[in-house]
Amino acid sequence: MAVAGARDVERSPVRPGLTSDEAARRLKEIGPNLIYRPRKISFFRIARHEVTEPMILLLIVVGFFYSVWGKVEDAVTIFAVIAVLVLAEVYNEFRAKKAIASLEKIAAPKTRVRRNGRVIETASEDIVPGDVLILTPGTKVAADAKAVESINIQADESALTGESFPVDKPSGSEVYAGTIIVSGEGEAEVHSTGGKTRLGGIASKLKEVRPPRTALQLAMKQLARKLVYQEYSFRS
Repeated sequence: MAVAGARDVERSPVRPGLTSDEAARRLKEIGPNLIYRPRKISFFRIARHEVTEPMILLLIVVGFFYSVWGKVEDAVTIFAVIAVLVLAEVYNEFRAKKAIASLEKIAAPKTRVRRNGRVIETASEDIVPGDVLILTPGTKVAADAKAVESINIQADESALTGESFPVDKPSGSEVYAGTIIVSGEGEAEVHSTGGKTRLGGIASKLKEVRPPRTALQLAMKQLARKLVYQEYSFRS
């Protein structure tokens, strides 16, 4: 009987939820519930940035001098090195930025919440602290929240921890943005949204980390230094 009553969330809500007016006020004050708002990713903008790096500019100058006073084949080699180095750098950077940008879409586009004492469906980006999330199997959690009612809830937290086994979420435990409810049902009250969530903290750190250089990139950098050194020795 207790289970049946707990499942009837419409008749006996654990939390009435926010009013529409209060939710709108908090949304205006705090901002949308977006994990990460990336700039538009442009392949050509990344390429322009890479071409203007000091080492690449120096190689272009060296290639120019080889074209004027050196052998044509040497100049062709230098410009080929420049092309391969820039393309490798651009590809690596473009792939990393795409991966980070995908975090923006990690939450489902719609989320079921309780507002004005009723369960409604709203855009995930409109979720604010104080909202009561309705958790059912398949729900992608839109924000960090504390479970206020739990009937055998288990969550897949592999997006955060890499752990493949579901985690039990009894009442009073934390559920995190980007995780998925795999079984059970209940409600959770939101306390953190957007960049303040656990997932948002991970995303902010990822923005500051550049992917490691590949073996090809390291080899091309070393070749570039040798070409510059040879040109300097030749002119001296």
